[in-house]
Amino acid sequence: MKVLGLHIDKRQILLFLVDFILLMLALQVAFVLRLARPFNFETFSEMVDRYTGATISILLVHFVCFYVFELYNTQLNFLSFRHLARILLAVIVAGLILAVMYFLLPNWRFGRGTLSYHTVFIFFSVALWRVAYSFIPRELETAERGAILGAGLGAEQLLEERGTHWPEENVEIVALLDRRKELHGTTIAGLTVYDASNLKQVASSLKLTYILLADEGGWDTRLLGEALDCKILGVRIREMVEVYKRLTGKVPVRHVAERYFLLGPGFSSQHNTFERNFWRVFDVAVAGLGLLLAAPLMALLSLIVLIFNGRPVLFVQERLGRDEVPFRLMKFRTMVKNAESETGAVWATQDDPRVTRLGRILRRSRLDELPQLINVLTGEMSIVGPRPEREEFVKQLKKEIPFYSLRFSVRPGLTGWAQVNYRYGASVEDSMEKLQYELYYIQERSLLLNVAILLKTVQVMLLKPGS
Repeated sequence: MKVLGLHIDKRQILLFLVDFILLMLALQVAFVLRLARPFNFETFSEMVDRYTGATISILLVHFVCFYVFELYNTQLNFLSFRHLARILLAVIVAGLILAVMYFLLPNWRFGRGTLSYHTVFIFFSVALWRVAYSFIPRELETAERGAILGAGLGAEQLLEERGTHWPEENVEIVALLDRRKELHGTTIAGLTVYDASNLKQVASSLKLTYILLADEGGWDTRLLGEALDCKILGVRIREMVEVYKRLTGKVPVRHVAERYFLLGPGFSSQHNTFERNFWRVFDVAVAGLGLLLAAPLMALLSLIVLIFNGRPVLFVQERLGRDEVPFRLMKFRTMVKNAESETGAVWATQDDPRVTRLGRILRRSRLDELPQLINVLTGEMSIVGPRPEREEFVKQLKKEIPFYSLRFSVRPGLTGWAQVNYRYGASVEDSMEKLQYELYYIQERSLLLNVAILLKTVQVMLLKPGS
């Protein structure tokens, strides 16, 4: 299921719904125990009516913490103590946040006793639910038998990245289909290639209920007509690029042409007055709040950098923004002075010897990027978007990577879809991979996707430092 640029599968919806029920149940149990009320619908109605704000805050804070600590990651096995510990951390952090909120908003709170009872009950109930969830079969319904029509590089890339079993599509890929005779009977990525000349007959003999159309080049009207006949007979027909995006969260840049971007979504927000103003308000609101909350930390970090690294505290470097317009990006200095005086512009690597010991800590925690909130307020950057790049590297990457210029159709971001999904990049190949995520974001940008990226950024900072 796709919701505002985010792909959500059925198992995540199941986790969310049961969590909602458990949170409300835990709340009523805590309310009943603390105030010695009967456990019935009237008590529940009274609780929600008298403490509406407190109830909403408990739900929102817990859902955010559950998301940040990856409790909605359907690939985790909660029979592992290490993953069960995530639940304890999420509940503790939620309790601490609620305690602070109750101090700041005294009219939006339950008593300390109610919150304590709720915290204990919700930990044990969510832990038991996650353990039970781990015993649920990975698929609640029989997977469809599928085949990929077109045994080209696009199909190989998809199979290499995601294998043959796609839970999001509820499909098991069992064969490849292609009209090229030299491929018939060969094996690619562990799958046999069958003759696609008579598509209806092959689909029937293999008992296919799903066909993915890949590698458009060379298709003719007859083959597409047979694919339509298969659809009429009940076979589900999907297009490779959209499925690839759903399964990986990125655009397969090497396997699309200009036509895809011409007819596909995205690239219009900068010319739509409402969207442009909406995203600007979003950036200013988040950056303003971020600076307000981070001001004491930034002052402390400035002092620490000054003591351990000396002057200058801030590192200012020219980067390219929207429409490739240069601007001066700010961050806390993490490298030795004059790091490129002899080498010129070079890729920064994960274990770069030019980075100081304090700089490594700042980079791994992403705290060195905090001054860029000022770049957001001045309109040179957005909160979410492709990371700004240096002109020297852009010239090289535009020559080697197709559609690289498209990333400059939006403002660069403090964080982005590529940053929360891919490791630290320091090569042309890494830039290629990150571009695929960036183009997905540009096409699918929405408020929900932006919020998800911000939460994933917190998740990366807490659970995957330096990734």
